[in-house]
Amino acid sequence: MILEQVIEKAANEQLDRLNSLDQGLIREKNLNLKSIQSHALIITDVRRIGKSTLLMQIMRNLDQTFFLNFETPLLYGFSINDFDRLDRIIKKKNAKWLFFDEIQTVIAWELYIRKKLDEGFHIIISGSNA
Repeated sequence: MILEQVIEKAANEQLDRLNSLDQGLIREKNLNLKSIQSHALIITDVRRIGKSTLLMQIMRNLDQTFFLNFETPLLYGFSINDFDRLDRIIKKKNAKWLFFDEIQTVIAWELYIRKKLDEGFHIIISGSNA
């Protein structure tokens, strides 16, 4: 079990880090983000290719976003039971767009994503296929 304060600390630190990074090479993305409603957009590729940079570039053009990278020591041991705590943080931040990086490290993550899609959230997931 991971405390809600630890999850929120990880999310805040990660967002601060993303916002401090150079935007990098702006991708020509022809994403119709309004079409992301019934399904999550999944961005996957090998490590160190720029998936997180692409997420950051997309996030900067949207309001009401929430970002969490599950591949951080603060979140080791995150389990399906911790998603209730994550829900409270998302609600507190009034997010409508959820960006998750490396969520595949959590067992049964797809159940949570399905629930959030059913609740009307827009979801973009990135992860490496290493």
